[in-house]
Amino acid sequence: MRRNIEISKETRDQVMQMHRANRRSTILRWTWRLLIIGAFAFGYYVYVLPYLTQILAMYESVRGGASEAQGFGAQIVDFFKNLGQ
Repeated sequence: MRRNIEISKETRDQVMQMHRANRRSTILRWTWRLLIIGAFAFGYYVYVLPYLTQILAMYESVRGGASEAQGFGAQIVDFFKNLGQ
């Protein structure tokens, strides 16, 4: 009977150790994943975002320039219409 109690205590201790190791492994795994995601987010904000904002600003200036060019063309047509009067 005593031997059986000792074996059950040893088994309980081993199961608790496995449970702690599993919990520790899960925490470390999630920490590693969050660290990787954080590194990607940091890299995006530091390296990619400035270039992306520059590209978007250039696109907006080109887009604005195209609408100004259309307006300029209309002004030229109006000028020549008014020139003949």
